[in-house]
Amino acid sequence: DKGRSYSLMIFYYSLPFGWSASTVIASQLVENNVWWQWGLRIVPPFGIAAIILLVFLLEEPERTEILIDNSQTVWSDIKRIVTVPSFLLILIAVASINIVTGAQGWWNPTMTQLAMNSTDADPNIFHGESYGLIMSIVGIDNTAGGIVGTTLSVWISERWTSVGLLCLSPSRRAAPLVGAIGDILAFPATMFVQHLYLIDINWNYVLGFYGSIMSFGTYAICMNVLLRVIPPTCRATATAIYNTFGSIFGDAPAPYVVGAIAEAFRDYSAVDQSGDHLASLLAAMHFSNAFMAVCSIALFATAWTIDKDEKRCEEAKQRTQDDSSKLQE
Repeated sequence: DKGRSYSLMIFYYSLPFGWSASTVIASQLVENNVWWQWGLRIVPPFGIAAIILLVFLLEEPERTEILIDNSQTVWSDIKRIVTVPSFLLILIAVASINIVTGAQGWWNPTMTQLAMNSTDADPNIFHGESYGLIMSIVGIDNTAGGIVGTTLSVWISERWTSVGLLCLSPSRRAAPLVGAIGDILAFPATMFVQHLYLIDINWNYVLGFYGSIMSFGTYAICMNVLLRVIPPTCRATATAIYNTFGSIFGDAPAPYVVGAIAEAFRDYSAVDQSGDHLASLLAAMHFSNAFMAVCSIALFATAWTIDKDEKRCEEAKQRTQDDSSKLQE
């Protein structure tokens, strides 16, 4: 379990790094008056490189668990998976945090530009920094916060699980509890961070870094829960559902919904159109940012159900092993 947790930790470093790298690259393209299409054109070579590395360098490890059950179908897998409460709860958790990050990733650059336009890049707020520099700092800020947060979340949850934490005794519920506590601590920062565009950009960096530390561990923790409560023979189907659900109900619709809400608040007769547009987006972002609390609630509920679901998973794995042994005899 510990090795798997730390492997997931390293894997999920890719999220803050990839998200922030796209922010930095796109902002630099804008700063240098390069067509926005180049932000998409530079992505495929990285994908091709990743495929080549996977084909030639990835080796299939030796398995200690039975991963294939020929008596099962995808439909039987689905019927089995949807009876696991912990899995359904982490679907809600990952979709909720995707709503937050998806909306922020889409609209934060726009709000930064609108704030600079509305205040004429007030030096008391932006300290003479250009748009490209601000977005680059935000990207680096989120990368550092995401890596630190993911590392801390996994380390704290593993320590709490194995030997206890401070005055807390060891608990198998530690992972979802760490994610839930992190998200609820990130909630105030998430709700307020965009308003700092009109106060002081430096405080935006600080609060953004804090929010990233508190919330980015959620991804590794949710996947850890999935692997603990879903038997190996169903994990491929469960992972596909997990990723699809998180996108379809999370980061995919979030930017559109926030934009639609902001549009309903717009006053096209206002003298300061940039300021009005920013104010409407700030109000609309409260809707998406509030889902950080939903994510926390879902993970608290997962902590309540995970013990029973993990035992059911272990029983299912043992039955599969026994059936396989009988067939070999």
